[in-house]
Parts: sequence; structure tokens; C-alpha cells
Amino acid sequence: MVVVHEVNDITVPDTQRQLDFLISQDPGALLAAAIRRADTDWSKAAQSQELVDFYVHTVFNIPAHARGC
Repeated sequence: MVVVHEVNDITVPDTQRQLDFLISQDPGALLAAAIRRADTDWSKAAQSQELVDFYVHTVFNIPAHARGC
């Protein structure tokens, strides 16, 4: 089983051959979370956490490649 991070022009075609799962996150959501954390009082930031959604892609749920399966 091969799992990699990020969906891009290199990883998506490899789901047809050698990659089983791609894990990705929304860059905009990651940036917004990072800005909120940087703007937070550090004594409070250590006591809290912020979860950012992630997505799991396979050859079956990437629309451009699912048609060929």
C-alpha cells in the first residue's frame, strides 16, 4: 500500500499505476488556520487546537480518472 500527500499533476496520474491513496488539505484553510494561530495569545494557543479538514483520494473518487476504471 502506498499513501502520499498532495493531489497534483504528478501524483494523480500515478493513482492509475502505483499509488493507492492521496491525502490532501485545502491550502486556503491551512493558511487561514495558521494566521489565526499566529494572531492568538500564545498562552491560550497552547491550550487549544484547530482541526483542518483533510481529504482522501483514490483512483475511484478523482473524477478525471474514475471514468477510465
